[in-house]
Amino acid sequence: MTYRAVLFDLFDTLVSFDRTRLPELTIKGKVVRSTAGQLYEAFHPFAPGIDLGEFVVSEIGPERLRPKVAAPLAVLRGNPPLEEALAAYFAHDLDIIAAAKALHLHPNSIRYRLSRLEQLLGRSLRSPATIAELHIAMIAGRDS
Repeated sequence: MTYRAVLFDLFDTLVSFDRTRLPELTIKGKVVRSTAGQLYEAFHPFAPGIDLGEFVVSEIGPERLRPKVAAPLAVLRGNPPLEEALAAYFAHDLDIIAAAKALHLHPNSIRYRLSRLEQLLGRSLRSPATIAELHIAMIAGRDS
């Protein structure tokens, strides 16, 4: 997908989004209608252990999320060593050396596995969109 397509999709979503349909919340005496990111910021002080990915997964119904994460989860579930490498890579803040140490592997083994994952997905792990999608897919996949 090109940047132009992503931007058009984002613009289309923003234009057709009806903010009045969001529930009203009162936070510290202030009434707000908010999106997930804003809700996350509002509630983060009360639940600091939840990261944004977990919050998003908890807020989106499984029927809406499942089609979005099915393809990457199928690739990961079909290749447990690649899923393990990706989980360690994410758990260690995208640090290949730390991920390799955690798995008792050579860093080149992690690089190979991540490269193989990129080939199977047809997407780069250098892309923030790919990383976000995989992170959310892995969180959503914990419950399935």
